[in-house]
Amino acid sequence: MKKIAVIGTSNSIIKEGYGQFLLELLPGQVDIFGLGACSSINAVFLLLLREIIDKYEFVLFDFCINDYSYWRQKRLSKHLILAYWAFIFERLRKSGTVPIFLLLTVSSGNRKMVDFYVNMARLFDVAYIDVSRRFSGIQREELFRDHAHYSREFQQKIADAILESIAGPSRTLRNFPFGEDIRCYLSNAKLCDNQKRIKTSLVEMECYAIDTQKQKHIVFPQDAGYISGILFWSDGPEGGVYDLLDIHNETNRVQEDLNLEFRGFFVRELAASLPEGLKAPVISFQQAVTSHVDSIPPKRNPLFYVNSFLFCTVPPVAWGKAFYQRHKAVLKESFRQRVQHGVFLLRMLAHKAAGTGIRIRHARQKSTACKEC
Repeated sequence: MKKIAVIGTSNSIIKEGYGQFLLELLPGQVDIFGLGACSSINAVFLLLLREIIDKYEFVLFDFCINDYSYWRQKRLSKHLILAYWAFIFERLRKSGTVPIFLLLTVSSGNRKMVDFYVNMARLFDVAYIDVSRRFSGIQREELFRDHAHYSREFQQKIADAILESIAGPSRTLRNFPFGEDIRCYLSNAKLCDNQKRIKTSLVEMECYAIDTQKQKHIVFPQDAGYISGILFWSDGPEGGVYDLLDIHNETNRVQEDLNLEFRGFFVRELAASLPEGLKAPVISFQQAVTSHVDSIPPKRNPLFYVNSFLFCTVPPVAWGKAFYQRHKAVLKESFRQRVQHGVFLLRMLAHKAAGTGIRIRHARQKSTACKEC
C-alpha cells in the first residue's frame, strides 16, 4: 500500500508545485491525481473511479483555490458540498484510509469558504492544514507567483506541512452514516459511434471519443438516476472542443460551458446544484457563441473525450439538506462543544499572559459555527 494519494488542483501538478516536492520527499510512495481549474467535488470522481480509498494510507484533498469562484456562481452550496462529503467520509471511515484537508486561499474573499471546510473538518475529526492561518506572517509577495499559484519556496513549505500532518497522531473519523448512494455511470462503446479511445496522464485513465458530428445526443435511461457531473479530457486550444453541453429532460434544462484553454482532465458539475435534480437526462452538443480562448482553431476537433458521468440516487442538494436535518442536533452540539473549548483556551491563555505582564486583547465573537454547516 502506498503512503499517500494527492487529489489536488493545479498547485499539486504544476512544475515546482507542492506535489512535485512530495514526490521527492517520499519517493515511490506518492501518486498525484491533479485536475486543473476544478472545484473540490472532483474528488468524488477520482475516489470512485480509481479505488483510491483502498490503495493508500492517506488521501490529501486540496481545496478553496477554485471553490470560491464556483461558490460565487452559485454552482456550489453548503448543502451540496455536505452531501458529497458525507458520502466520502463514510467510505473513508469504513476503509480506514485517513483523509487530510489542505485548505488553500489566494484572497481574503474566499476566507468564508475556507472557514466552512475548517468547520466540516472539525465536525468529522479530519486533520487539516489551513495555509493562510499557518503561514500568516509571510508577506503576500513572497507567497504567490501569479493570481492562483504559490511560489516555489512556499510550495516547499506546504509539502513540509503535509509531511508533518502525516506524522501526527492517528485519527478516527466520526460516524455520521448516511446510506444513499452516489455512483458513476461509465461511458462505454454503446454511447459512442466512434470507437477511438485515448489514454491520458491521470494515471493512464482511458477516455472514449464521441464524434459530435455523428452523434448529436446522449440519452440516459430512467434508472441511471440524477445526473450530477462529468469527467472528461480536453485537448485545450490546439484542437479542443468548444461546445456547450445542453442537459435537459421534460421539465428542466441547464447548459454547461466547456470552453477551456488547458490540456488535461476536467470535472464539471452538471445540474448538481438543482434542488429537484435532473433525472433521465438528454445531453446535446451545441456550438458555443463565445469563447474564453483568444483564438479558436480554424479546424475544430469534433471528438469529445469523456471518461464518465456521475449519477446519484438522490439529488445532491436534497441529499445535503436531508443529512443536515437528520443530524442537526448532533451537528449543533458538536459545534457548541468546540466553541466552548475554544473560549476556555482563550481564557486560559489570557490568564497565563496576565501572570507575565503581557496583555492579550480579543473581542468576544458571536459564534457562527452552526451556520457554516
